[in-house]
Amino acid sequence: SGMRIVAGAFRATPIRELEAETLIPPLDIYCSELRARHIRRTYSSPVGTFIKEQCRMISSRLRRRGPRRTVPQVVPVIQDKLNWALTRERTFGTDSKKAILQDWHEKWHSGQRRSRWRSLASTEVPSASRLKLHNQLKKAESSVLVQARTGRIGLAHFLNKARVPGYETPACSCGLGDETAEHLLLHCQMESERRLWRRGTRLRDLVSEPRSTATTARWIIQSGRIGQFQLANRLLYGGASSVEN
Repeated sequence: SGMRIVAGAFRATPIRELEAETLIPPLDIYCSELRARHIRRTYSSPVGTFIKEQCRMISSRLRRRGPRRTVPQVVPVIQDKLNWALTRERTFGTDSKKAILQDWHEKWHSGQRRSRWRSLASTEVPSASRLKLHNQLKKAESSVLVQARTGRIGLAHFLNKARVPGYETPACSCGLGDETAEHLLLHCQMESERRLWRRGTRLRDLVSEPRSTATTARWIIQSGRIGQFQLANRLLYGGASSVEN
């Protein structure tokens, strides 16, 4: 919920894509690195040695009190934790940020699934470069950029799939295709006079390149096609209907 608020994304936006867009790693990966770092720091230090010595002493005393009593193997459990942490260290290194990102990349690739709904956010691996796309952007501009990259945006194609009343068809008003961010930016004839980019430009060029995202986000908002951003259009640009070069 917090990520959706920060990113200005719809509830239908997959968490996997939302994590990548905001560069917030999955909670299990983040906690695994915290746990590994704690184990390495604790059990590889004099404090850790003291803990293991005390555990051996307690285990020995419990055995002497009653041979029939089941005594938990405390030290081996500690050693198992340490072995896990050291194995993770050999795999990902000791730099926490790099370890989290590498672990995330491996799970990202293993979690790729074939889907009829493909978006740029679902195909690009998590990277700090995603945050650079939002440099100098206002909140509304960042929000519309995230929506365009994930495909969950207030246009007919998504709203029809989400069964929003009033959107019985995913088609654009121009009649040349479904109303998606890509269609709006590149193919809709109703926007041909406003379009700033040359023919042959790809969606990736507009929403995955830091030099283009500010212009693209502003252009989408100023199109007036998304009711969610009508107020932002008036407050940020005075309700202008065209984008200046």
